[in-house]
Parts: sequence; structure tokens; C-alpha cells
Amino acid sequence: MASPPLAIGHCRKKPWEVQHEDTLELWKFGDRKHYTSLELLTHVLGIPSPKGDIKGSDVARVYYEDKDLDRIAEYCKKDVVATVQVYLRLRGLP
Repeated sequence: MASPPLAIGHCRKKPWEVQHEDTLELWKFGDRKHYTSLELLTHVLGIPSPKGDIKGSDVARVYYEDKDLDRIAEYCKKDVVATVQVYLRLRGLP
């Protein structure tokens, strides 16, 4: 049996008690009003873009009209992989 994810241990903690890094905060580079999109970051850093045939604004339509959960799951998976790649690149890690 696999171990439960570490995030489960955080369920009764206050947000300021959980040590994590918010990638949105990293990507703002100190700017309080704007942020850099994942698509732009991947482009600038030479990482393959996670964007395929749908964008975040299409997810509701794909769910409610097309009922295509596999397509949404693939969209989310690509974003997660790209987020990890960007995070590692920004931290200078392989």
C-alpha cells in the first residue's frame, strides 16, 4: 500500500503553519499587481509549453458540455509537469 501524500498531514493547520512555496508568488517577481503566465515562463525558459487544445477558460465548457474528463485531466497533468519544470529551473536544479 502506498503512503498517503504529505499534504494530508496539513489538514488541521493554519495556512501560515504550512511550509510551502507558492509558485504564483515566485512568478510575480515582487510585483503585487501582475503575474507571469505559465505559458510565458515555459517559453522564456525553453521548456515545452503545456498548453494544448484547451485553456483554463475552456475547462468548464469541456466538463459541462463535452463531459470529457480525460481531456481535462490531460490538461491538468501538462500544467503540473510544466510547473515542476519551471520551479526546478528557477531554483537552478536539474
